[in-house]
Formats: sequence, C-alpha cells, structure tokens
Amino acid sequence: MSPDNVLYSIFTLFGFVLAIVFLKIFPNVPYVELDTEVNIISLLSLIITTIFAVGIPFLIKKLIDDNRNIKSFLADEIVNLIQLLNGIKVTFTECYTKDRITPADKDCINYAFDNIELQITSIEEQMKISFKKKGAAIVNDLKDKYFSYNSHVTGGSLMNSKFIKVDDVFRREHDLALNKFVTDLKNMVHKIHKF
Repeated sequence: MSPDNVLYSIFTLFGFVLAIVFLKIFPNVPYVELDTEVNIISLLSLIITTIFAVGIPFLIKKLIDDNRNIKSFLADEIVNLIQLLNGIKVTFTECYTKDRITPADKDCINYAFDNIELQITSIEEQMKISFKKKGAAIVNDLKDKYFSYNSHVTGGSLMNSKFIKVDDVFRREHDLALNKFVTDLKNMVHKIHKF
C-alpha cells in the first residue's frame, strides 16, 4: 500500500471516529429536513451549476493538454533539426577520415543546409499558428543563430574548389560552431516549454 493511500485511510478513519464521538456527545443535533416541493428555478440552478462544475475542469484540462502537446511537438521539431545538423558533422568526420572532401560531399552539405532551412520554415509556420508573439522572438533568434552557423561553415574556404581536405583546424572550428548552435537549440526547447 502506498504512503498516500495509508495517509488517506488514516484521515478517513479519524474523521469517522470524530463523527461518532460528536454524535454521542450531542445526541440532539437537529436533523436536516428536505423540502419536498420542487421549484423550477432551483432545479435549473442545480443543473447549470452541475454543468459548470463538470464542464469547466474538463475544458481547462483539454486546453492544458493541447498546449503541452503543441510544445512537445515543437520541441520534437527542434530535435529533428539537431539530427539534421549532426548529419553535417558526420559528413565532415567522414571527409576528415578519408583525408579529402569531394564536390559530392560539398553537395551533400549544401543539401543538408537546404533541409535545415525547410525545417526552420516549418517551425516558423507552426509558431505563427500556436504562439504568435512569443514564437516570433524565438524564430528570429533561431534564424539568426542558423545564419551565423551557416555563414561560418559555407562562407569560408569550404565551398572553394581548391578546398580538398578537412584538416584538424577546420574540423575543430566546425565542431565548436556546431556545438554552440546545438546548445542554443536546446535552450530554445526550454524556452518553448516555459510558454
């Protein structure tokens, strides 16, 4: 038996004993009498009160659950974005291991950036629907950090035709930039959950 159930049982038993003691001490407590005539207004009041008492908690629970599900969905979208970013890291790791980077590898990286931009656009559209003003600030921050990362990776020597090898310096700089961007994305997940 869980501690909560034990505590509940103890309070119930204590209340029952207290009620018996009270009735033994005060045996002439007036009885409650019910009025047998039914008033239409009283009946309608009872029905409306019952509807509100049952309906409002269900409505509030549904709103809270919907909001929680939307936040979880947006967090999953950001996790998908992180997975796409890890694909770029894998490509650089493979190029570092092969000791060369080919035009096909560069195309693969560009294709990954295209997919990331589509994912960011999708997140932006979903934020507009769910969290108009609060979401706009997060999306703008997301775009700024993405363009900073993108320009760091593609704005340098990587897309030059003479760049044929991923060296230690390039790989280290890329990993630092990627880790900073991924950390920023994880912080955005926390911001979304705080809405």
